[in-house]
Amino acid sequence: MHPCEVNFKLTFCVTQSLIIMSKLFRLLQVLGELMGDKSLEKFRVEYEKLHRALKKSHESEKRLMQKCRELNAEIVANASKVQTALKLSQEDQTTIASLKKVTIIEVVKTERDEIERSKCSLPFAAYSW
Repeated sequence: MHPCEVNFKLTFCVTQSLIIMSKLFRLLQVLGELMGDKSLEKFRVEYEKLHRALKKSHESEKRLMQKCRELNAEIVANASKVQTALKLSQEDQTTIASLKKVTIIEVVKTERDEIERSKCSLPFAAYSW
């Protein structure tokens, strides 16, 4: 199962739980008002605690899910930047290799030209027949 599906199902379950707890809370309020029975007071207090805890948990989960979406967007943006940097690095390596070849060719050509000039400038006296 994909993590997004898990998060969606978890959020759905928590939301459904919140709705159910809200309805139970309201039911207990109504029952408490109608009956005025002190024996329900313990249950009402306990459900109020549970209801507050569930609401707090639900709000925290919503903030956490928003933060996850923001971080995911940041990861995607950074991944794109990394891809661009890798591409530029690859292009730089290609350029460097090309420039090295050109430099080597120029050095060889310069040395060949110098050798040719030195051959031409040798005095004829150096040759003895």
